Amino acid sequence: MPKPSGGKADAAQGFANYLKARGLDGFEREVVLNKPHTKHRWDIVHPRLRIAIEIHGGTYSGGAHARGAGIARDALKVNLCALNGYTPLVFTTDQIKKDPEGCLDIIRRVGELGLKD
Repeated sequence: MPKPSGGKADAAQGFANYLKARGLDGFEREVVLNKPHTKHRWDIVHPRLRIAIEIHGGTYSGGAHARGAGIARDALKVNLCALNGYTPLVFTTDQIKKDPEGCLDIIRRVGELGLKD
């Protein structure tokens, strides 16, 4: 996978590029789901398969996803996503950098479930 230059946004874009390079088309970046109720933006979304991917950065440095208010916000975001018929998947930047194939395997397995409908 191409090495992102630093932040979570770079990691998300790098992973989106990785998915495309591996032959997984149809993914979109920075998609707002749950309109008009919220403005939650997901890093990577596949609308047809109804998969929403969030990449958490700063998990070891006290980033927003590792603090109380951020955890509560993320829980609401994931729950609303599921209520809207999407499968939410959450990875850390470490996971996509160290084991992109493992993350890809999870996405493929969820996608296969969606293709059976």
